[in-house]
Amino acid sequence: MIARSSWKDRRVLVTGGAGFLGSNLANTLARLGARVTAIDSFLFGGGANLANLDEKRVALVRADLREADLRGLCEGAE
Repeated sequence: MIARSSWKDRRVLVTGGAGFLGSNLANTLARLGARVTAIDSFLFGGGANLANLDEKRVALVRADLREADLRGLCEGAE
């Protein structure tokens, strides 16, 4: 079991954040109090779906990891 206080206000970046696994991780961490950013490229056939994310709790960046400037997203993230 993960303690809620262990994630409170932590900054977290989840790659593949709109897919099944990534979105479940992102939404769970957000419910535990983390400040979550999800990044996903929404490649055709990849399974990403915007409806998987709780848009009120998770910030979404639509970008391909191979081309995105990740410095700002990764700085200070767990």
